[in-house]
Amino acid sequence: MSRLLSLLAFSLCLTTELLAGVGERPLSLVPQPNHLDILPGMFTVTDEVQLVVADDQLAGEGEYLKAALAEATGLDFLITKNVSANTSIVLKLDDSLSGDEAYRIRSSEKQYEIIGKNAAGVFYGVQTFLQLFPPLEKGAVNLPLISVDDEPRFEWRGMHMDVCRHFFSVEVVKKLIDEMAKYKLNTFHWHLTDDQGWRIEIKKYPKLTEVGAWRDETVVGHMAEAPHKFDGEKHGGYSTQEQIKDVVAYAAARHITIVPEIEMPGHAQAALAAYPWLGCFNDTLKPWTLWGVSEDVYCAGKESTFKFLEDVLDEVCELFPGEYIHVGGDECPKENWKKCPLCQKRMKEEGCKDEHELQSYVIQRMEHYLEKKGKKIIGWDEILEGGLAENAAVMSWRGEEGGIAAANLGHKVVMTPGNWCYFDHYQSTDPNEETAIGGLTDLEEVYGYDPVPVQLDKENQKLIMGVQANLWTEYIPTAEHLEYMIYPRLCALAEVQWTQPANKNFADFEKRMDDNYIRLAQDGIHLRIPAPEGLSPVEIFSSKEATIKLSCVAESAVMRYTTDGSEPTDFSKVYEGPFTLKLDGDVTLKVTTFLKGGTRSYTITSILKKQALKPVKLKNPKAGLQCSFYDGPFRSFNEVGGDETKTTIVEGLVIPDDMKDSYKGWEFDGYIKLPKDGVYYFLLDSSCGSGMYLGDQLVIDDDGFNYNCMRTGQVELKAGYHPIKLKLFNTIYGQSIKLSYKLPGSDKLIEVPADSFFSK
Repeated sequence: MSRLLSLLAFSLCLTTELLAGVGERPLSLVPQPNHLDILPGMFTVTDEVQLVVADDQLAGEGEYLKAALAEATGLDFLITKNVSANTSIVLKLDDSLSGDEAYRIRSSEKQYEIIGKNAAGVFYGVQTFLQLFPPLEKGAVNLPLISVDDEPRFEWRGMHMDVCRHFFSVEVVKKLIDEMAKYKLNTFHWHLTDDQGWRIEIKKYPKLTEVGAWRDETVVGHMAEAPHKFDGEKHGGYSTQEQIKDVVAYAAARHITIVPEIEMPGHAQAALAAYPWLGCFNDTLKPWTLWGVSEDVYCAGKESTFKFLEDVLDEVCELFPGEYIHVGGDECPKENWKKCPLCQKRMKEEGCKDEHELQSYVIQRMEHYLEKKGKKIIGWDEILEGGLAENAAVMSWRGEEGGIAAANLGHKVVMTPGNWCYFDHYQSTDPNEETAIGGLTDLEEVYGYDPVPVQLDKENQKLIMGVQANLWTEYIPTAEHLEYMIYPRLCALAEVQWTQPANKNFADFEKRMDDNYIRLAQDGIHLRIPAPEGLSPVEIFSSKEATIKLSCVAESAVMRYTTDGSEPTDFSKVYEGPFTLKLDGDVTLKVTTFLKGGTRSYTITSILKKQALKPVKLKNPKAGLQCSFYDGPFRSFNEVGGDETKTTIVEGLVIPDDMKDSYKGWEFDGYIKLPKDGVYYFLLDSSCGSGMYLGDQLVIDDDGFNYNCMRTGQVELKAGYHPIKLKLFNTIYGQSIKLSYKLPGSDKLIEVPADSFFSK
């Protein structure tokens, strides 16, 4: 069966490449349609083509298509109800189609028909049709003839955005909704309340926005950095109910449902700042100026708390007509509940065994209230703890385990695990990347995710409603930074959400993204342009010459480079294939990707060094590395040292359990045994700042306060034993370090085996 699926995928990819015929540009459809055939001939789009809207229900789709065509071609089109011209684009309904969001495209040299079971299906067919147009070209255009039968794999195709850590206006939200629609997403998860800010107007409780929407200042740098620093600037904002109604209608016109998130019972400090009586001890608070999780949560013992939440949800339900209300339910500290007499009294009255069951009581009570209003709740996977509300749906973010458990209990699930779906992670190991909380989730990782766990039986697999990306904005203060983190990963996610696995192929997706990079840039999106690949920040060669081999996933892009340390421009040398550089001294090589239309990537910088790092001879080497443990705090791996607290020999690169503690430092000394001559690619992955030396040469500089940092280095080495030193410091993000490499001539990245490390 797997071989058959592979053949089907290959066939579909080949069809895409041949789509427009020999000598014509290939199609760039994202997400990939599930059934696509190519027909001979062309359809010519001129201003004489009529837009025929055969059903009044499709009036909105007709106007949308007219405006989009005008933008794509610069031409004006007439909308009619009946075909009266030689050539026409027809929108119509056909309830014989199988799925609610299904569509069909039929084309000839005289007519393009876009057919849906309902208006949503027609809208998605329109998006496929619009992607047939070449970007950066105006006027009349020839389109290939195609036949499409298509519908989505999942009913929930979501994108989440946090406006609490940093506030973003409705204009920014609408811009995101526009792009979601183009890539056939249908659910926008709007995170509206948290410790750092309350972002939705509630008329019955005006202080929520008068007080709760504004914090005095914001922490600067990563939370791990101590002592904390602050910018001293007031930050905040909120959306009025009129603005929210406008955004909801705007999204609905694009067949996107907005799911609001009103956090409870935790992540509530902004609300408690506005109304202190909502907390256990009536403390005077302010909206939180730090990231992370505040211990101040709603009091579960007061009836007034539930009256407040019900009043808030009354207004929220009026604003958002969708089926689901997101109630958060995650990361709720319970220390205050343990000390609160009213919470303890509530637990006794309700028969709660512990505070986890008290949290479930809160969620279940709110579910019953929302159920009376015709709504369902969805929450993060913590709502499983202590018992799940009867009709609740679960968003599984702490891996897939919560989603699997919920589905096995008969609950609907949206998969959104951090490893694949958190867009606040870094997109590559390059130091030029925009600041992120940490971690690495690149385009291929997003694309490769399958939201349906194999651990579930076939019946419970049907409970997986879909998949969603989450974007938390602690380290994202501007709209440009926001867009950089979303695109192009949103495009990869769109194909996960829409396209059946047998029809997916990452190499083909990368080709289809070529035009989509340009389209996104045309839309004014500050996206991550694919950067040149093949270089590390430091590359060390033993010879007098270095051979440079580069690549870029955007095949139509041009890579330009300099070797004098200057920034590449439109007039710099074009990379046309591998080339050789002489190394009389250190050479600073800079390379930038340039797309059609002038958009460019960040610049990759690599310091090329000539230094022969020779192996040493060891008599009777002992297995393992010397690990030294130092008291901190440290602000850099360079500071790690002094009088060690403890020293031991470890097998492999591992921190012993009795040498783990926050705000400490570690140094590993010894030798690495390399099996063959050639260029080694090293990747260092650590929970906080770290560095790697071979001999006296710093090969990887991975300093910083963000967690799960990753950096690379490349070195030309002889087989044998080479002196190695690694330093690591940590703060609050854990204590871990891992070194991986690619052997000469291999593209496979593997963790350096423990038996490769030695000491004298």
